Amino acid sequence: MIHINESSKKNIPIVDVEIIENYQAFCELIAKENIQIVSNDIEVKFNDLFCNFQRIEAAGGVVLNDDKVLMIKRFGFWDFPKGKREEGEEVDLCAIREVQEECGITDDLQIVKKLESTYHVYQYKGVSILKKTHWFHMNTSFSKKLIPQIEEDITECSWIHMGQLESYLVSAFPLIRSLSRDFINVN
Repeated sequence: MIHINESSKKNIPIVDVEIIENYQAFCELIAKENIQIVSNDIEVKFNDLFCNFQRIEAAGGVVLNDDKVLMIKRFGFWDFPKGKREEGEEVDLCAIREVQEECGITDDLQIVKKLESTYHVYQYKGVSILKKTHWFHMNTSFSKKLIPQIEEDITECSWIHMGQLESYLVSAFPLIRSLSRDFINVN
């Protein structure tokens, strides 16, 4: 994981990098441990670092239904429902649409508040991608059967009791584990 900070944080090695050329260079940079890059202008530094990456925006939700949270299983990993923003689409409407499409929720889905956005990088068909995901805390009382969006490689949608969430996070990407733990600690 890369931390970009205005001042250095203890116990995280500082590196000096101008541009991350591609996904492979990113993987090599973070292969051993968390690192930090210190800059007086975080936004400019961030844009400079990833100038060679294609940018994608997405939105999704951490959806609660009483004491349960909605999770999807995709490519063998547990995740929160999210997806790409369509051109001109507001991010909150994208988040609602994606949760509905990926899980078959047809009604009663409300945004409670915006959460912190996340970034992750990956490679798709040889192109290095930087994806920004806008996250929203959502509530629903939807009680019908969840329907995974198979054409998006989602094989399972489940309501997970908060007390059991940690056992599912073992099979989640680190970013989702972090988002989930931050959400639980705040709420």
